[in-house]
Amino acid sequence: KYYQSIGGKYFPWIKHEAEKSQNPEIEFILAQCYDEAIGVDRDEDKAEEWFTTAANRGCVRARNCLGVF
Repeated sequence: KYYQSIGGKYFPWIKHEAEKSQNPEIEFILAQCYDEAIGVDRDEDKAEEWFTTAANRGCVRARNCLGVF
């Protein structure tokens, strides 16, 4: 996946941008990092939190992922 190729190296930037930008696509990418342990230890709670945040801002992919939790 695309996220696996960028996640480890760019995780700190992704996290920073997700926390400040309110951009649902970046929030979705951060959720994917937590869900798939890309650049960070796997954390289902944080993944669900970020999927929910992104979904609430209109990210359809995040809504689809929430169906798994």
